[in-house]
Amino acid sequence: MDLQGMKEEIKKDWLVLARKPRYCFYLPVLFFRFIVGRLYSGKDVILLTETELTEKHPLMLRPIPGHVRMEALHSFEEFEPFAKRRMKEEEVGITYLNLVESRFSQGYYALILYNNSSPVGYIFISEKWANFQQVNVEMKLPPRHFATYDGYTFERWRGKGQWSFLLAGMFRFMRKKGFKKLWQWVMEHNTVTLKVHCHLKIDRVVKVMSECYRFGFNLKDEKEVNFSLCDLLKDEYLSGKAS
Repeated sequence: MDLQGMKEEIKKDWLVLARKPRYCFYLPVLFFRFIVGRLYSGKDVILLTETELTEKHPLMLRPIPGHVRMEALHSFEEFEPFAKRRMKEEEVGITYLNLVESRFSQGYYALILYNNSSPVGYIFISEKWANFQQVNVEMKLPPRHFATYDGYTFERWRGKGQWSFLLAGMFRFMRKKGFKKLWQWVMEHNTVTLKVHCHLKIDRVVKVMSECYRFGFNLKDEKEVNFSLCDLLKDEYLSGKAS
């Protein structure tokens, strides 16, 4: 049983308990997990990067092959087949589909990269709000800023250098729309992503945010900073885990 998916279904519509009465048997388990999580939880730390879309940025200068193209999808119905493909690849439940649907309802859209006719991957764009769901923080984006979420490469294209084409296409697409800066966040513990961002020069950290629970108290911290992800990796950030 996908407990997380069940939880999201119940949160979205309590009447699901009447339609699926078997869910009632799992309520004590969900309640127990909720209580334990509020007593003590791990500390989630987000590093927010800010990158200028200048003509000299390496991603703006990166050549994009003619057989590679990008398309913007603005509705859940258009994007749903891609979401279901990811769900199949990662064996995730209905929770992801609900998350994607909520993004489109909030005005987000997705950029899809194709290699000829084959979808390579996608990334979500928000032009108004930055939502840092891991630490439950939402803030209005400054003028001419945009935020990205949930970048994904389909299994067939992993390890083939396609992610840089997706970001290079995104830089050009958003610059044509008049945007000047990208906000993209990474989790502190995800050293693979830290290395990728460093390599692609999406590495200037401007804010660190964290959240955890201690004995029922929600502890949040947020501070302005100015350092590079590359410096963290060079200094063997996280006690050598970045190696």
